[in-house]
Amino acid sequence: PPLPGSGGGAMIDYDIGKWGLGFIWKVHGSVIPKTLWIAVSNALVTATVHAIAYSLDWEGDGVFGLGDQGENLVHVWSAFNWVLGFLIIFRTQQAHSKFWEGGTLLQQVRGEWINATSALFAFCTDDPAEHEKVEEFQHFVARLMSMLYCSALQQVAVMKDESFDILDNRGIDPKCLKYMESKEDKCEVLVQWVQRLIMTNVRKGILDAPAPILSRVFHDLSKGIVGIHDTRKIAEFLFPFPYAQMISVMLLVQWAIVPLVTVFIIRTTWMAAMLAFLAIFTYWSINFIAMELEMPFGDDPNDLPIAHLMKDFNYSLRTLLEDGCQAAPTFHFNPSWHRKCLITPWVVENNGMNSLRIGRQLELEVTPTPPTPSTPASPSARFRFFRNFTGSESASSAGSVAEVRTPSTDGKADASPPGYRPRLTFERPAMVHRGLRARLDDARRAFQNGPGHRDGPPDAGGPAGRRKDQDSIRSAHSLNSVHSEEVLSPHPAVS
Repeated sequence: PPLPGSGGGAMIDYDIGKWGLGFIWKVHGSVIPKTLWIAVSNALVTATVHAIAYSLDWEGDGVFGLGDQGENLVHVWSAFNWVLGFLIIFRTQQAHSKFWEGGTLLQQVRGEWINATSALFAFCTDDPAEHEKVEEFQHFVARLMSMLYCSALQQVAVMKDESFDILDNRGIDPKCLKYMESKEDKCEVLVQWVQRLIMTNVRKGILDAPAPILSRVFHDLSKGIVGIHDTRKIAEFLFPFPYAQMISVMLLVQWAIVPLVTVFIIRTTWMAAMLAFLAIFTYWSINFIAMELEMPFGDDPNDLPIAHLMKDFNYSLRTLLEDGCQAAPTFHFNPSWHRKCLITPWVVENNGMNSLRIGRQLELEVTPTPPTPSTPASPSARFRFFRNFTGSESASSAGSVAEVRTPSTDGKADASPPGYRPRLTFERPAMVHRGLRARLDDARRAFQNGPGHRDGPPDAGGPAGRRKDQDSIRSAHSLNSVHSEEVLSPHPAVS
């Protein structure tokens, strides 16, 4: 079934809209609300100070009695803001690098350990006498790998609830589980268990792959452990304390000085308040963004979806254990059309997850229509379109039928031989894909170049000629044609 919603730390899914403005009013996960009250309070203080400064008479000594020294303070203030901006941008760059690297490493670890599990399942013997032992081994490995990835995520997560879901581990020796729980680094214990389990089953004949090929499993396991230790670096090594402290102090100083500096720059009260609001809002917002990204393994809305990663890992393990994934599908090779390597659409749909569904298939069946006293012999083609259907749809609604027939032109009796104009009729035209409409046009042209436009009587050439025309239609390069006895059945969607 589709994955359920993840717990804490789920990333925000948003749509930017056509103009890139569709999400600006979103409050959840935004730094704007907590920045607004800081910027608004500073704007109010600035307006108050500005109004008081210009309402007093300083007897020609300038604002606050500083005379021309106020302009020099403005230059010093510009240098202060430049240094503060540099520190904030540096912090934001480091935070974004940690965020992106953390997500990349977790996905790499997931891929390496799923690949190792898949390889172990593929290396199992196919001896029917060992089927039960192979199944026991595979389920044991799946549960150990689920606990391994869960322990790895718990090492890096900084969350209130780190009880992630794992595959049911009943059946494993309780003493061994208790021993593992007593260790600080559970990943090292679990990896050792997996490696020992592999070697034990190699000696038992459950894993019958050659040693050089089996070594790739150990390689993927070791790479995953190295990736987890790299991820722990992000969780345990915080942004340097002196940098963080200095940025916070300078932001507070800026908040206190902005109302005074704007008095020397702006003569209008409302303009001074607006510029103070923009300056404070910009600097503090960027700093809050850096703080959000510095620790990507927590419960904040902008953190990585740790719980979802665990559920997705379990889902992959369950998929590997299914019978449909244990053996490769059969393939019936037909040189007449497989050698053409025709292109068919592969429809991608999104139902919570990306589920791939095979595209519509096309069948072309050409049968001659017996002649009648009023209608000459003419071939007819029947196209059958298959689209995918889910369990909620009935098989009868899974396909639509279209017919291409070639009757006489208009039934007029004249000296000229009757022509053949293919006519397309659709029972459910709304279901016909635009690409398939193009294929029907190609089929119509094939008909026009076939018996319908032959000089002479319609049945000229006899049965052999009609068979030749039918074969030419079947081999139309744009059609994925099959014989009538080899109709393709609808392919169920992959849930």
